[in-house]
Amino acid sequence: MNQSSIRVFRPAPAGGAPRLWFAILLGIVSLVFIYLLFTYLRIPVIRYQIDGTTLTIHSALGSSGQETRITLPRISEVRPELLRGDSLRFGTEKPGYCVGLFAYPGLGEVSQVTDCSELAVLLVTSGEVEPVVVTPADRDGFIDALRS
Repeated sequence: MNQSSIRVFRPAPAGGAPRLWFAILLGIVSLVFIYLLFTYLRIPVIRYQIDGTTLTIHSALGSSGQETRITLPRISEVRPELLRGDSLRFGTEKPGYCVGLFAYPGLGEVSQVTDCSELAVLLVTSGEVEPVVVTPADRDGFIDALRS
């Protein structure tokens, strides 16, 4: 009887250096992925609050936030505005969160704290260099509250 035996030969085990480099590379890729998830999945918060004498504009993206207070007597003009053709000068522009200094044809530079929608309210105030643009959900109600 002719019996053939099958012999299996495996490669020599990899040394410590390739495994170490793989672990380092995997760690770096994981950190970059986590950073990108954190950066793009943060939930923006924008709130406009009118009390008796002050309009408070609050915006936050992740752990960073800012608050602007404008006393109502300083507001000299309030009008609805349609925002088109923006150009970001300084700030943050992410889906649903546009905060910073923007420029618009016909309006010039404005300080904007909006959800990036087109239907906005323009506030011209004394003491502010640029007009302020906000996008409340109830635009007409917001304008009426400021004028009363």
